[in-house]
Amino acid sequence: MKSSPSPFRCPVSLSALFGTLALASFLAPSPVLGQQARSPIILEGKSILPLRVLARPFSHIYNEPDPAKGIARENVPPFSSYYVYTRPIEKDGKDQKMVGGEGWYEVGSDNRATILGWMRNEDVMEWKQTLCLEFEHPQGRNPVLLFKERDTLLSDLIEAPTDRRAKEARKLYSAIEDGKIDDAFPVLSVEPKRAVDISTSFYLMPILDHEEIKLDAREGRLLRIAAATGAADGRGATLVADEKFRETANVGSELDNAKLDKLTIDLVYVMDLTLSMEPFVDATRDLIQKISGALDRSGDLQGRIRFGFWGYRDSGEIANIEFNTKNYTPTLQSAAEFANTMTGVAVTRTDSVDFEEDVFAGVADAITRTPWSPNALRFIILIGDAPSHELGHKWNSSGMDAVSLRELADVGRVSIFAMHLKDSKFPQFHDAAREQFQTLAANRGMGTQTQSVSYHALNAREVGSFTEGSIGFFEPLQDTLETAVRQSGGTVRDRTPIDPPPATPTTPTTPDPARQQVRELSREMVRAALVDWIGRQNNVQAPRDVVAWVTDKDLVDPSVQSLKVNVLLTKNQLDALNSTLKATLQAGLRGQLSGRGFFAELQSVSATATVKPDAIKNAKRFADTGIAPEFLIGLPYKSEVMNLTPELWSSWSEDRQQRFLLKVESKIEYYATIHDKPERWVALSEGADEDEKVAPIPLSMLP
Repeated sequence: MKSSPSPFRCPVSLSALFGTLALASFLAPSPVLGQQARSPIILEGKSILPLRVLARPFSHIYNEPDPAKGIARENVPPFSSYYVYTRPIEKDGKDQKMVGGEGWYEVGSDNRATILGWMRNEDVMEWKQTLCLEFEHPQGRNPVLLFKERDTLLSDLIEAPTDRRAKEARKLYSAIEDGKIDDAFPVLSVEPKRAVDISTSFYLMPILDHEEIKLDAREGRLLRIAAATGAADGRGATLVADEKFRETANVGSELDNAKLDKLTIDLVYVMDLTLSMEPFVDATRDLIQKISGALDRSGDLQGRIRFGFWGYRDSGEIANIEFNTKNYTPTLQSAAEFANTMTGVAVTRTDSVDFEEDVFAGVADAITRTPWSPNALRFIILIGDAPSHELGHKWNSSGMDAVSLRELADVGRVSIFAMHLKDSKFPQFHDAAREQFQTLAANRGMGTQTQSVSYHALNAREVGSFTEGSIGFFEPLQDTLETAVRQSGGTVRDRTPIDPPPATPTTPTTPDPARQQVRELSREMVRAALVDWIGRQNNVQAPRDVVAWVTDKDLVDPSVQSLKVNVLLTKNQLDALNSTLKATLQAGLRGQLSGRGFFAELQSVSATATVKPDAIKNAKRFADTGIAPEFLIGLPYKSEVMNLTPELWSSWSEDRQQRFLLKVESKIEYYATIHDKPERWVALSEGADEDEKVAPIPLSMLP
């Protein structure tokens, strides 16, 4: 059975969402009893959102704005976040030179006037919108170039014809590789070729300025950033002119020579266990027995891989269905242990009420509740013949859709391979299942095109092809394990086939194409996961201590995304975002039932909040109601919620309104999952309260 939901979590059933709304005034300064408390400086154009700064590496907090008066805190941790109580005065908006206070910031640890002291202007970065960038997976794209000047990047590359831009970009990459750097070279720094993992080598690339651009008719962004890291190897800008940094950045993730001696694999099956799946459960059980035997005979491979199994069916409301999801492996197992466990895996003898099953619940549990090894490659193989109940269906127990689950898999560094068994009796469900399974299997580093997704469709009447495909899926994992064992000095005997030929020769048959097709997809999936893993093992660091201009698209191939835009949110801010979406959901549902409209109902659900009803009544769009947290306003993305108007809502059909509300519900569930993952939260200052820790939320997952 599923665990109890977090108090943060929104109830899954839409009809159960009516309730009291209390928007958090989470950033308002708190007065000190009996005295006039000082308040942090508020960001320009905001009413409660305070200005904060982030400390650069090896920075001090001084007792007064004079080094001779002594140091209050020495070498504060990099990225420590402080509230600003006194700020230097800008002399010139263009050059940002500071006068007044001699370029010093008075900082505090909280918004309750706990003053710590003073920091030099050059030791901090102002953190305004909390927008930051994250490098996308490096596979299949060129490294991000960090330019000295905006105009150079814009005129020489972005606005150049396609062929010329690609040619000029390649020249820059060649010059960096060859070390042909002079004073006129336009690139300041460059992203390392190997993967930089923000979860293990935390880096910060705050966005200081942004504007929308077009690259080959594709929307993109031109961004001014400040790059900083928590690296312990000293302060100093990482520049392409620096030979040591350039050599490090030019080291790629060539797998042929990669050190894989410490590598292990966690492989978790997520499988439909309803009646129609019985032949495939039997085939999987037989295959695991063969895999176990092959691993046992091959030397030291056994200790390199652990297995797990999650079964899913449908709602517990169905009589005799027994369970919605079930974890057969509370701890991951060796192949021999897993082969024994598989003897107890069986389908239900009860027919489901409809064809859809609760696929999303099985995937959600496997991602979030499997006891994954901290440093293993993590793979899920999803096997099913039916689509999942979509959002809004009473039997979608996860409250999530395929898009949100894919984001959760990325957060957890989980790669998903989907095997879709297409039943010819139910062709009307093929498209829905394919779309869901492909979205779930769109692993990082494999591109966005359908042919690059780890998805394979099979005829549900051809169990032999399923077995061949399953072997094809496992073979690249076996290849990788053998490399790891050899590099660590272990024993790898000659490869024992998973499916050895019969003792009595038979007439040769034509090989099933499923095996080769799945093998190629699996090999690409494993390669992408390895590129990520290699970067983590080498502790690859992002560029630091530079202010530069970048674009979020690959300059050679603008169809490839190079940078992901995140918003760093505190737990308090995530709570406020949750409240905003609950208000949206409640107003939409009430508006549908009452016929009064979305904005009219928004006034009533916000009656207990610190929002004036007149502000909602007179608002031209949701962003003007005063309900949305201030940090959402002005972000560089097209928000369906923030741009919602009374006229647009009224123009939608009931089905269109419902689709909108279902997206809102899915994001509430996504935030709840992030909220409950302690490993996702980073403290930006020493001794920070739990509520002041931050987590990167992709811009695409904002409402």
